[in-house]
Amino acid sequence: MNKNKIIRENIIKKWIYEYIENLDINNIEWLNLNYKELYEFLLENYYDNEVQEFANINYDRFFDYNPIGLRYIDFGLVRYRSSLENINNNFLLAVTKNNKGTKTILSDVEYNNNYMLYNNQINKLTHIIAAETNSFYRNKGLYKLLMNKLTDYIDLSKNILCTNESSTGREYHTIETFYNILNNKGFNKDIRMEMDINSEYKNLLTKEKTLILK
Repeated sequence: MNKNKIIRENIIKKWIYEYIENLDINNIEWLNLNYKELYEFLLENYYDNEVQEFANINYDRFFDYNPIGLRYIDFGLVRYRSSLENINNNFLLAVTKNNKGTKTILSDVEYNNNYMLYNNQINKLTHIIAAETNSFYRNKGLYKLLMNKLTDYIDLSKNILCTNESSTGREYHTIETFYNILNNKGFNKDIRMEMDINSEYKNLLTKEKTLILK
């Protein structure tokens, strides 16, 4: 076996022990961060000074450079966007202490409470951009807990637009779960995925009409 590959595998094993094994998912801390704050969090909690690299499990470090078990947070993209002033997205994170003494992200959702889909839009939307559970801790109720918590941070007086479900999202019924949570909260606005945008939807957004819950 290639020596460099062996070294890399040993580093990843170390990171899996430090960041993944035996986490207390009943002791969750909630963080609501912008891009700048998220990058500071990643530097503090995921950067390995000994290796001089963010902890990840990808063998090709030029692609899919994500925290262990996550897909939608990219170290490089977060670093780039952290210096931009015109991005109003936020991240809600469920984190817990790990074996390294830092924090591991158990689940996360990226959202924007003031999203404009069209230049002539009358009312802004809430945009749910991406939501996920750490792949090592799926089927433990963390996604439902995350989306329940999200309702404390999004504007429920606005219509909601979600990005389309991934294949994993369809497998775990992520949109259906979110629909049910919103219904239980008494949400009475429109919620749909981007694939459901049509000319009628555009007319409703760009003219002062009321969207009815789909």
